[in-house]
Amino acid sequence: MLFSYSEEEMKDLILRIYPRMISYIQTIVHGSVAQAEDLLSNTLTKMLEKKPVILSDKVEGYLFRAVRNECLNLVSRKTVERDMVSIDQVVGSAWELLAAVDFDDSVASLADMSESGFAIDEILKVSRTLNPRTRDIFHMSRIEGMSQEEIASELGISVRAVQKHLKYTVDEYRKYYKDSGGKPS
Repeated sequence: MLFSYSEEEMKDLILRIYPRMISYIQTIVHGSVAQAEDLLSNTLTKMLEKKPVILSDKVEGYLFRAVRNECLNLVSRKTVERDMVSIDQVVGSAWELLAAVDFDDSVASLADMSESGFAIDEILKVSRTLNPRTRDIFHMSRIEGMSQEEIASELGISVRAVQKHLKYTVDEYRKYYKDSGGKPS
């Protein structure tokens, strides 16, 4: 028998799984009850929007997998956010320098920026080591100010893929500047 998503079936499902689900979510995300309730609510909302065809006796398993995936996505986002450095912690990328020249009247030229401590050649050197897609994603995120969701939508890739590209870029800049003693070599 298929799960029908009737109000009665949903109430019954929630009453059956709520305590276990909240504990399960808290175990994965190390969060509060309120955060666990939000994750559960988001998962249930998505399930109600999509209304996948599920056998009634399999709906709990489906919901646990869906919640687990939501939790892992949250943990992944937290990890990426924690691993990212702010733009102030990394010498500006070549795109930032070019954008400043194009849009900031106080900067007359790239030469002015170079004299003020920006090592354009070093920044370009690191940028050239990145593949074109990674460079584009980093530019869209840091220069154009696009959200990860907007980038994913525009490029037709997953948000997780965008996160991986951004983390890779930050890691490359960190590695380069760490190897050169925190200063461009």
